[in-house]
Amino acid sequence: MSEQTLTISQEEAEEAMMRRAHRRRAPRRIVERPGFQLSYVTVPLTWCDRLWKARSPNTVNLALAILIEAFRVSQTPRGKGEIVLSARMTGLSSSNRHRAIQELEKLGLIRLRKQGRHAPRVELKRLGPSVSKWTATGRLDGRT
Repeated sequence: MSEQTLTISQEEAEEAMMRRAHRRRAPRRIVERPGFQLSYVTVPLTWCDRLWKARSPNTVNLALAILIEAFRVSQTPRGKGEIVLSARMTGLSSSNRHRAIQELEKLGLIRLRKQGRHAPRVELKRLGPSVSKWTATGRLDGRT
């Protein structure tokens, strides 16, 4: 059996290497995914009953912000945890936020933990089933 040898010139070898180099793929681009988009949040009926007694609209706004953030936190791998009530997250001034937090605590909806000068942290309290004033149609019984 005869051996076949292939001989190429130095120039041909360099050309072949350049062609191979051009065929390499460009590095993958990092694609930015859109941020977390929330289309709705579930509001427990016990929260509706207790928020009905709230004196300030800031309390209701803070309660909704807490429910939204609790849902967002529940979607992370850690699951549940404390919610940090920073001014950025709530959109309320510090005095209004402080009053609303106190009122939510009095209404029995949250458990508060303060850490010195840091933003307060809250946990949602587990509430039992509500004997609600709300009917299946979404109206209050006895009100029109």
